[in-house]
Amino acid sequence: MYHEEFLQKLEELDQRCVFDCHEPHLFPDERPLIQVHHDESTFYANADQTFHWADDEVRILKQKSLGQAIMVSDFIEEATGDYLRHDGDEARVLLETKTDGYFDNSKFLEQVDHAIDVSEKKFSEAQALFLFDNAPSHRKCSEDSLSAERMNVRPGGKQPVMRDTIFNGKIQKMVLPDGRPKGMKIILQERGVDTSGMNAEKMREIMEEFEDFKNKTTLVEEKVQARGHLCMFFPKFHCELNASERCWCHSKKHTRAYANGSITRLRKIVPEGLDSCNPDLIKKFFRTCRDYCKAYRGGYTCRNVDTAVKVYKSHRRVVNTEQQMLLLSSLYLYSSVIILHKCYCKGVVS
Repeated sequence: MYHEEFLQKLEELDQRCVFDCHEPHLFPDERPLIQVHHDESTFYANADQTFHWADDEVRILKQKSLGQAIMVSDFIEEATGDYLRHDGDEARVLLETKTDGYFDNSKFLEQVDHAIDVSEKKFSEAQALFLFDNAPSHRKCSEDSLSAERMNVRPGGKQPVMRDTIFNGKIQKMVLPDGRPKGMKIILQERGVDTSGMNAEKMREIMEEFEDFKNKTTLVEEKVQARGHLCMFFPKFHCELNASERCWCHSKKHTRAYANGSITRLRKIVPEGLDSCNPDLIKKFFRTCRDYCKAYRGGYTCRNVDTAVKVYKSHRRVVNTEQQMLLLSSLYLYSSVIILHKCYCKGVVS
């Protein structure tokens, strides 16, 4: 599973990472590694607090819509516990969806290119590890990348012309001599697969199992790796591993407290809310993400991982049933050993 592969790869790279109280272990010709998390979030003008102070005779009427919005796409880095910025140059992008449109893949790649420039200025001697979530706009591949989903069974048609690939050490052309793109049937037959009786879904399933189709690189991976840095994607449905998610949560507390439905006010309070995350807080967010990774590696699942990460701050807090059973079993085993030892010393048992 990709979830396990991600945790294993991240654990290997952690040896090179720079963060609090950790000296990176480097092999020759290796550079220190800086973790950089990316994410997007949307702030709304009418998203205010859920509670208000008012008299019994006063009734607060809220807007039915969320109002105008500002979308924020930003990077945070672990080494200094700050957003990715240096000498007034920052990688943050703010878009007003009403006037600037949506944040598509082209805008995303422009921001990544700028973020690499900022990281190289800020950490000239280090290498960056960029981590993105599994959004479709992030996982977009080039038009000529290998994709069985876009292929037809027979040659020609509206399927795109894909790049040539290497199979069993030999170059395999993806285009016929007359210029038409090959279909799945020809590609599979050239790879020694008997396609008799197969439908399109079965052919597509077999095609996706080949390494060159399975391990195709995305546009952002190609851009980051071409600049000499590393790129990874968080597992799907695991936002707890992304430290940026906690920054959004903390920032939106500020915007909800001061939002009044005006886009002018929203333009002012969104940067203030983002900057309310100080370096100590951001480093704490990264440590929490590392705790989640350790818990998953230790065998915890999505159902009980929160109990492994949560820090209890009171003396008489009741833990969950699983922890109670584990604690009671440990105490029972310990007491049994003590009783047997006393009996042995008295000669009751041999």
